[in-house]
Amino acid sequence: MKTLTILAVTGITLECGLAQEPFTYKPDDIPKHEIPEGLTAEEYIQKIYHVIKARNKGTDLNGT
Repeated sequence: MKTLTILAVTGITLECGLAQEPFTYKPDDIPKHEIPEGLTAEEYIQKIYHVIKARNKGTDLNGT
């Protein structure tokens, strides 16, 4: 089972049933060159949350 949790300050935690430890995206972990101009790291994490969630469900962004 895969779960995705947004943490208000620390970023996104990705937990995979096979993983020993959850993987957490923290704002400081995102390379600055990957963040689109005009967005903060936190805003970028919020935008990619939907992509990560869809991939974890095995669906595309349209929910299919």
